[in-house]
Amino acid sequence: MQKRRATMKYFLGNPLGMTIEQVIELGNNEHFSKLTCSIIPTIDYWKNLSNKILTDIVADDYNICFEFPVKSIKNATSSYTDIMLISDKTNIAIESKWTEKIGDYCINQKSKRKNEVQQHWINIISKYIGKDLAIEQFSYIEYQLLHRVASACSLNKDNCIVTYQIFYTDLLSDSFINEIVKIKSILDITKIKFYVDSVKIDFTDTYLRLRNEIKDLNKKTKIDKIKDTIKQNDLFTFSNESLYQL
Repeated sequence: MQKRRATMKYFLGNPLGMTIEQVIELGNNEHFSKLTCSIIPTIDYWKNLSNKILTDIVADDYNICFEFPVKSIKNATSSYTDIMLISDKTNIAIESKWTEKIGDYCINQKSKRKNEVQQHWINIISKYIGKDLAIEQFSYIEYQLLHRVASACSLNKDNCIVTYQIFYTDLLSDSFINEIVKIKSILDITKIKFYVDSVKIDFTDTYLRLRNEIKDLNKKTKIDKIKDTIKQNDLFTFSNESLYQL
């Protein structure tokens, strides 16, 4: 593993900074309950602070904020970005995907206040880009993508970037890329930049052993075992990384 940059810190939400091991320890247990959760390769990838996203988009000294919260309307759930990179003039909102499928479109979202909540996210985007947007334009946009873009805009930085980091083992799906193209065409601006980072992953021997060891464990013991292992060992090797702007 390459040497870490001493000037960067890892964050979980908005505290004062911590080590990657503390991020793992304090991270949402549900996200560490299965080895197929996207947080697992994400954590492994971000142990290396000389990765492509940090060096090839806008090189800067970022605060690395895991599960970065952006408030929704009153009594509605906040939006949590997998990783938000924040510097003085730039923020990069990173959404990690591995085994996940496309989520509900805005029109199909099941919420009593869905129009209010969606309008809240749309207003954040509209204010940042200086363009009027109608809720009807987003009917067939994935809801998670909508509030991920809004979260990126909420920090009001000079450089606002949304990056989808897509891990794959065999075949790379373009389904999330297609969704980004759709919202990009609606916004029709260059003020928000969109990137895709596709990364092939292979399982290490540690991953394969761990997969067998946790098969019959109860949920709590399984979570503890996964967290302890990923703190100390790499579960994946990464290759064929392709980072590009849409």
